[in-house]
Amino acid sequence: MAQLQGNAPRISATLHEETDHLLGERLLCESEERFRALVEVSPDAIVAIDRRGIITVFNPAAEELFQMRQEEAVGCTADCLMPEEYRQRHTRARDAYFGTGKSGGLLGGTIETAALRAGGQVFPIELSLSAGQYDGEPFVLAIIRDITDRKLTEEARQKARDELETEVDRQTAQLSAANETLQRQIAHREKVEEALRASEKRYRQLLAAVTTYRYSVRVDRGRSIETEHSEGCLKATGYSPDDYAADPGLWIDMVVPDDQDSVLAHAADVLDGQTVPPLEHRIRHRDGSIRWVRDTIVPHYDDSDELIRYDGLVEDVTERKRADERFRNLLEAAPDAMVIIQQDGTIVLVNAQTERLFGYTRDELLGQSVEILVPKRLRHRHPEKRREYVANPLSIMALSPDQELLGLRKDGTEFPAEITLSPLETEEGLLISSAIRDITERKRTERVLQENEAQLIAAQSIQEHLLPDAPPSLPGFDFAGSSYPADFAAGDTFDYLTLPDGSVAVVIADVSGHGFAPALLAASTHALLRSLANHHTEIDEILAIANSVLVQETEDDRFVTLLLARIDPQTRMLEYTSAGHPSGYLLDRDGRIKMHLESTAMPLGVLPELEFPACDPVPLEPGDLLVLLTDGVLEAASDSMEPFGVQRTLDLLRECQHLTASQIVEALHGAVREYVLPGNVIDDITAVVVKVGPLAGEDHEIAHRVSDVHR
Repeated sequence: MAQLQGNAPRISATLHEETDHLLGERLLCESEERFRALVEVSPDAIVAIDRRGIITVFNPAAEELFQMRQEEAVGCTADCLMPEEYRQRHTRARDAYFGTGKSGGLLGGTIETAALRAGGQVFPIELSLSAGQYDGEPFVLAIIRDITDRKLTEEARQKARDELETEVDRQTAQLSAANETLQRQIAHREKVEEALRASEKRYRQLLAAVTTYRYSVRVDRGRSIETEHSEGCLKATGYSPDDYAADPGLWIDMVVPDDQDSVLAHAADVLDGQTVPPLEHRIRHRDGSIRWVRDTIVPHYDDSDELIRYDGLVEDVTERKRADERFRNLLEAAPDAMVIIQQDGTIVLVNAQTERLFGYTRDELLGQSVEILVPKRLRHRHPEKRREYVANPLSIMALSPDQELLGLRKDGTEFPAEITLSPLETEEGLLISSAIRDITERKRTERVLQENEAQLIAAQSIQEHLLPDAPPSLPGFDFAGSSYPADFAAGDTFDYLTLPDGSVAVVIADVSGHGFAPALLAASTHALLRSLANHHTEIDEILAIANSVLVQETEDDRFVTLLLARIDPQTRMLEYTSAGHPSGYLLDRDGRIKMHLESTAMPLGVLPELEFPACDPVPLEPGDLLVLLTDGVLEAASDSMEPFGVQRTLDLLRECQHLTASQIVEALHGAVREYVLPGNVIDDITAVVVKVGPLAGEDHEIAHRVSDVHR
């Protein structure tokens, strides 16, 4: 039979109990005779089909129901008993059952569906399906009832219900029309009552969320006649509701005298029907402490818009006030100008530094647009930049000087500024804090530093050209020198000069100071000595002329210490003159001090017409070691501030005397750098070493003697 799936009609449970029981369980197992007897006498239509869908049983009740004879039905497919739209689903369900033995929940139950009579009439039926086997062959047994009358009854009942509902709707409409006038009269009252209920609900939520208390004042004709305080007043003020009831003036007496006028005026405005903002004022707590409270008024009106009551919500805001005070103190203590604005750019708070930086008073700035502090030619871009920041406020955003930010003072002068922005979340919404710093001095310093850096680079370039490219090649002598700047450019220098008589002069000098100016003076001294060395052989004469020139060209705070030593390669004699320079040393081949090369005159460039006497010539012998130093070697200090000194210098020279002149210079520099703290070399380190070799024909003998000494 046709099977309904998905939204099947309701299940009926009205089959005859005996028929369902016998046909569903017992009859299928009884003999064919008893089965057929029961089928024949059943008041319900019974149809059985096999696995091919062929009708095998069709009882008299089925003949009557379907208006089809048994002979016509048996042997036909079940499709002839169902409307066409159900046939395909029936075939799929039957094939699935006979193929798998699963009925999909239809067997053993009752469903409502539709059937087809022989004349083509479709009518509603109630269908029960059972399964069984006969002679080993499975079949499905359908018990079918025509429920047309029941459906008609249900439709009639539904029609009656619809008519009743229509009548009720009509009567309701009539009643609504009759009550329309009454509804208009009470509509306003209901609106007011609803507003009161919503307001009271908000009050309850507020009271549950914050630490506050409520008081209520009844009003009659603009006068307060009764006040009620909630229990929360004890925590906020120290006074209980009974205390307020006993003393009607307590509410104003507890207010700090300086705030009483504003509180009384606030209450008078409420009674006058005005809408008032929350008022913050001070009270004296029962324990004697001063507290800040915030009083928020909510009025209630009757149908005539007359004030009948107002509620006050009192919140202790002492901690917030203290926090505000601390914030203001920090704001005032800030080293930068602090300007706090609203999102629309209105200035709401400034500090004293802002007044000093921009020349405005607080009263002149508060309430103004922040663009008042921006040069006019830049103001058109500022609001858009502000809106961009409000749309994406970073926790901190620093605007660097590279962005060429400028501030405008009241007097119209402009200054370069560095600005740091940060958002402030408040109850009133987002505020923007601006820390503004005048960087005029920083800009000037940067320019000076850039200029100094350029000068230092120039000084370094000059210095590189001062030092000799290579030591002189003089038979029997080993020359070496080196200068190690402590800073970007050194004040030390050294040189080798060839004099007209073929002798060689060794120069070591130290210009006072560091940087570009000393480098220039060193260059000038270097050029001057080289020029004089082309025409003069006497070293005292060379320094005297150089001093007279430097006195005229040198600033008052500049001078040059210099030691000039002359070596005659023919006579192997040494003479020197020293203009205020630290001592040099001449050691013999055994490391003993053969001569101190002490200062013989004042530094160059200090006084005119000075003389620079040279010492008597000293003979040089094989193995002698001439060492010229600047004070950067002797005065280099350790972490205990003890200088490297003369003795350590001499000890090192004796240890290294067997090395070449270049190796001795490197060893001396390394020892000094290791002695001082890392990075604590504060002066240039310069040294020149001349090692005297054997005479021609004496090489072999001297070599053996030197070797014996060092063993």
